[in-house]
Amino acid sequence: MIRVGTCGWSYFSPSNFIKEWKEKYASRLQAYASIFDTLEVDSTFYKLPKVETAIKWHEEAKAVSKNFEFIPKAPKSITHNNFDMTDLEKFIQVAKAMKASKLLFQTPPSFGYSQANYKLVKNFFAKIKGFAIFWEPRGTWLEEANVQKLKGIGASIVTDPLRQVVPFQQETYYFRLHGFGKGMMYSYRFSDEELKKVKQMAIDISKKGEVYVMFNNTYMFEDSLRFKKMLGI
Repeated sequence: MIRVGTCGWSYFSPSNFIKEWKEKYASRLQAYASIFDTLEVDSTFYKLPKVETAIKWHEEAKAVSKNFEFIPKAPKSITHNNFDMTDLEKFIQVAKAMKASKLLFQTPPSFGYSQANYKLVKNFFAKIKGFAIFWEPRGTWLEEANVQKLKGIGASIVTDPLRQVVPFQQETYYFRLHGFGKGMMYSYRFSDEELKKVKQMAIDISKKGEVYVMFNNTYMFEDSLRFKKMLGI
């Protein structure tokens, strides 16, 4: 199975994709859910919403898409603070409120591989029950000497497939496409050739398991729709 979505919906402009969308949908999120079946909630990285807000998001999305899936991104107060536990329970409560079954963690390049950090991450993920875990490690974790050590850490490893693909089998793959913009990598529109390359990888992987293709660039909405058309979904 291949699921396609974007990393956030804060900049989603429904009028660019849906005529008279305000007459059809209660919110921008609901309009988004009419087009995509998956959403990475990146706003939780900066600030956790109220549980009531997360419940509302779930209800709005489910009203137009029964199979819609939220994947909340862990707060930076956790991932950028040596996996501090302070906000973990609050994050899990919000994730449950939006009926999420998967959680995304992203660590900064400064949190590189070491035996101590490996043990810290593995023990942290072991404390989380009832969720599948995606982790996008940055920095030295993905160097050739270290990447194989990520097996068995308790999470599916997230990568940008146009930069690197995990060199071992996973049940679920989570791709985050960031772009190659000059000055800021996110300021980028993917070419057809790049999308075709990702398409082939996604199709090959989907024969054995799930694959998520999530766009995290300036033109994320346009590019993800182009990609869906390439896939015929």
